[in-house]
Amino acid sequence: MPARKMAKASTTKKKNEFSAANGLTIAIQTEIEGYEFYKLAASKSKDDGAKKMFESLARDEIEHHRILKEQYNNIMKSGQFKPLRTQGRSKLKVKSPVFSKRFLNSKKNKHFEMSALSVGILLEQNAIEFFKKQHKQTKDPKAKKLFKELADWEGEHLRALLAQKQFLQREIFAAAHFEPF
Repeated sequence: MPARKMAKASTTKKKNEFSAANGLTIAIQTEIEGYEFYKLAASKSKDDGAKKMFESLARDEIEHHRILKEQYNNIMKSGQFKPLRTQGRSKLKVKSPVFSKRFLNSKKNKHFEMSALSVGILLEQNAIEFFKKQHKQTKDPKAKKLFKELADWEGEHLRALLAQKQFLQREIFAAAHFEPF
């Protein structure tokens, strides 16, 4: 191979490594932020079921962080993604609805839990969008699989949060005798 083509191939490889490393760096930071948020939401929630759900989400974010950091280290060492060792499935195990009857029937303000669900939904939507974008941009089949699995995992979180938010909103409206439609 002529030196010029070798140099171009080397530059392209370095550019792809840089792009993959940048994408993984952003994803790692996103997972740290998600973990910190869910940890805070768990500590502030007034309902045990909601606490457990937020704690479970925080654990999943730590697992995402571990997977992404492992991939980042591999990219930096070898310039390649490595196959995932395990199927990336959420470990979110909560009974739906998560909110206890005692909490729902109490006169306590439920604004924090509703706000935490809303923020969590935004975090998950942003993560899904980011992972889908990374999936679309990469040419590496292993990277494509990684980003698809992470988007699917965040999708499970999103569906769970949306269901809890809709449930809590209906309960709040019913308690207030409010029918918006």
